[in-house]
Amino acid sequence: MSDAAAPIARVTLETIDSTNAEAFRRSDGGAETPLWIVAREQTGGRGRGARGWVSPPGNLYASLLLSLDVPLATALQLPFVAGVAAHRTFTGYLAERQHSKLILKWPNDILHDGAKLGGILVESRKAPTDPSRLDVAIGFGLNVAHHPDGVGYAATHLARHVVTPEEGDDIDLVENLWQSLAVQWARAAQEWDLGNGFPTIRENWARRSYPIGTRLSVHDGRDTVTGAFVGLDVDGALLLNTPDNAHRILYGDVMSPTREAATTSDRD
Repeated sequence: MSDAAAPIARVTLETIDSTNAEAFRRSDGGAETPLWIVAREQTGGRGRGARGWVSPPGNLYASLLLSLDVPLATALQLPFVAGVAAHRTFTGYLAERQHSKLILKWPNDILHDGAKLGGILVESRKAPTDPSRLDVAIGFGLNVAHHPDGVGYAATHLARHVVTPEEGDDIDLVENLWQSLAVQWARAAQEWDLGNGFPTIRENWARRSYPIGTRLSVHDGRDTVTGAFVGLDVDGALLLNTPDNAHRILYGDVMSPTREAATTSDRD
């Protein structure tokens, strides 16, 4: 069994600046991996591109620290492994009729009916004690009890959509969500198999994203490309077709299509 899919330990914290930052601090201190860092609240949560991530109590903030003997190019596949795991986790809490509303948005967001339900931030560095290995922190910020407002995009939270538990059940939704996520991570990591199974992960991710042919726009900070979604390239790059060209996109923000187009099918 690989380190990525091995049985794991967990540290639970009340408040931390960032679970990813704490994961690397734990690595500096010689922590054994894999290790989950779970916090009730983050004071300096981060999203992609150093954007702030609003992190009050009530949502799930968790990072998985791994030490991997893989090239950086292989580690760059991990957002897709994490996305498959997060999607499978959420479907366990939603009525079946809502599953088609759950979309993976390239490269690291989970949407429900076009609104952001969670995000993933994967960071890596050379391991301080063994530069031949990579330390990787896989951060999950999943909206459970509430979601941020006024952030420039639609957002939502799980409790708004979750299947209602039976009368009298005392369910800690955040804790149960983490337990489900840990199980689904282990499943997806085994499928990934340190990169050997990435074609399977890529296929599973694409089935949970927009239907092939969905019109998407991607902004890379300078230009915007709009075209038909084709899928993922062998390395996870986003593929769009325009009337004039085929585009292979390595970086950018995907602007979601209309909600009517945001449906998926054939998931496992």
